[in-house]
Amino acid sequence: MRLQRAVIAVAGMIVCCHAPAAGAGSPETDGQIEVGIVVPGNDGGNGAPSGSGGAYPALGGGRATPDDGWDCRFYRPVDNDNGAIVRGEEVFDLVRDSNYARYCSYHGVLREAMIFTYNPNNPGQPTRPADPERLSRVAIDIAKLPGPDLTSAPPKGGITPVNLPVWFWADTPAPNVATARADANNVATATATPTGTVAIDPGDGSATVSCPGGGVPWARGRADTTPGACLHTYLKPGSYTVTTTMTWSVRYEATIIGLHLTGVLPDETTRSTRTISITELETRLRPN
Repeated sequence: MRLQRAVIAVAGMIVCCHAPAAGAGSPETDGQIEVGIVVPGNDGGNGAPSGSGGAYPALGGGRATPDDGWDCRFYRPVDNDNGAIVRGEEVFDLVRDSNYARYCSYHGVLREAMIFTYNPNNPGQPTRPADPERLSRVAIDIAKLPGPDLTSAPPKGGITPVNLPVWFWADTPAPNVATARADANNVATATATPTGTVAIDPGDGSATVSCPGGGVPWARGRADTTPGACLHTYLKPGSYTVTTTMTWSVRYEATIIGLHLTGVLPDETTRSTRTISITELETRLRPN
């Protein structure tokens, strides 16, 4: 099992806030906390609120619609009859040393509700949540999943005549684990596991050969009808490029702003190629 870790900076995760001058008698503010996130190509806006949506204290700026599945909103906390603090009206301008309630949803499901005192100089301020799927995809890119290592019999470089079944097989690698970190509050670990089936394109225009378990290694005396064996017969001499494809299932575990999230990513595929030469044997008669 391969383990990899990396610290990364995910595009659009770090933004800054506009700080318009406070008018006479107005409360001290730290700028407009605008909706959404800054994405590549967006200059962060002009400091004016752009409607309801995700916002992050001391990070403001940006008019882009959140594209990472998170929607965080801020409200004025209100005491109800039972003494519990609930959310009141939604706010976009956060005032220093004032209390706020932050509610964060991920793909429409509420994941966090918290009360905090806003102070951009306090390192304990709520941080912006990262998208666990996006962070996990970065981890998979870091992992650099290996391509299948194909073996054949007759062996590579040996004589392989036409009309003789060629055995193919590939070892199934161990699961590959990699971790990506956006910051101390956003970490994702992705685990890619081979599905066990290898697909082999012989390169001669015939159908792809599916090899469950990667196929069976050739051994002297082992019959071509051995269950699980992957064989292909070339009918013409020549040089052929054999392409082998391996599929990986991917799961992730992420800790995002203190929340434990798990999920499944789309399958990954890796490929490798090699050349095989097929020879037509000649028969010569010797006179007695």
